[in-house]
Amino acid sequence: MTDAAPKSDFQFVAGRLCLDFANTVDYRNSPQELDQLNTYEDVIAWAEQAGIVSEADARKMKQAAKNGMRAETALRHALTLREAIYEIVSAAVNREPWPEMPVHFLNRTLRDAGGQRILAAGKDRFTWKWNAPAGHLESILWPVAQDAAELLTSDELSRVHKCSAEDCGWLFMDRSKNQSRRWCEMKNCGNRDKARRYYERVRAAD
Repeated sequence: MTDAAPKSDFQFVAGRLCLDFANTVDYRNSPQELDQLNTYEDVIAWAEQAGIVSEADARKMKQAAKNGMRAETALRHALTLREAIYEIVSAAVNREPWPEMPVHFLNRTLRDAGGQRILAAGKDRFTWKWNAPAGHLESILWPVAQDAAELLTSDELSRVHKCSAEDCGWLFMDRSKNQSRRWCEMKNCGNRDKARRYYERVRAAD
């Protein structure tokens, strides 16, 4: 089990909703690993910051999350979906076979979302809207799963990279012209990785 991360705003640097969700683990697969989603209220907070739910809907979900059993089940499903997305996309990045169980769970979430997306009439055009009862906890997962499916079936999948920093593991879209981006974020991982490599060169020269 990972340690609890300190409460703070989430980062959205990956360039895709599903990858930002997969990146809610800091220092993944390192001794310092920190999980940012430790309660379902954390998931709701992430969704609100991601623009998936409005402030009013977030309040309704937080009220529904007071039912401990429902919240625990929803949290378990959220974390399973997160890890499924991370494993599937990582397999694509590493050119490895698709992992069977993560694909199965992603498809399960897509089936749950099926039929819940409807057209909503706007002033000048229609938009897509997720149709869920107020306080439906797992409706947060539907747009994440949909975004993952769209990424996995698009040419953009080849532009997904994993951060080069040894202690990061975050996924991100590299939309640079020559796909030369190495880090999820230069000011954090990039600078830290450069400093580490400089220190190693200095130490080797002694």
